[in-house]
Amino acid sequence: MKVSELANAVGINPQTVRYYERENLLAEPSRSASGYREYDHDALERLRFICHAKEVGFTLREIRELIGLDSAEPKSCGCVQKVVEAKLFDLETKLRAMRQMKKLLQRLHDRCIESLPSAPCPVLKHLDS
Repeated sequence: MKVSELANAVGINPQTVRYYERENLLAEPSRSASGYREYDHDALERLRFICHAKEVGFTLREIRELIGLDSAEPKSCGCVQKVVEAKLFDLETKLRAMRQMKKLLQRLHDRCIESLPSAPCPVLKHLDS
């Protein structure tokens, strides 16, 4: 299948497919006589893997690492578990930071509501300090 067909099959832009090739996440496909990229079923499966991994938050570096693990190797599951645990820890850290940001923004918003129209804006005042 051509790049546009491959991209449509997983719901991404054809430029993204080409980007994944440049990043060595997808093998370079064979070319037709007219120079068009010709992708096979393996490329479709790999692209689905990449898209699913991105959906759950893995970075391209992490996806590259996961691709390098052979699912037939017994030790692979332990390696994948470590990658997943690291991702979970990273997400928990980000969630805590986002909750703190939300609390701060809520307090600033509440100060705006409580302030007089003639008073200096409490949000801008906080950001200046």
